[in-house]
Amino acid sequence: MTYKKARNVRAIDPEVLPPQGSTRYRAISGLPKWALFGGAAATVLFATSSARALFPVICLGLVAGLALKKAEKFN
Repeated sequence: MTYKKARNVRAIDPEVLPPQGSTRYRAISGLPKWALFGGAAATVLFATSSARALFPVICLGLVAGLALKKAEKFN
């Protein structure tokens, strides 16, 4: 049985990474900026569309509740 050495395996050399600051974070960060901004934009669009869809339902429920409360007073 023979063992082959793994190819394209690179260890991170600690001397390559900057010691502190934002450059170290950017060097370690795995997500690109466009992915973060795209995810934020998608979240905002989803939240606003959900709010716009639920707003009429909430208002209708409040109006129906008020109408039922007024109707009970007349009985």
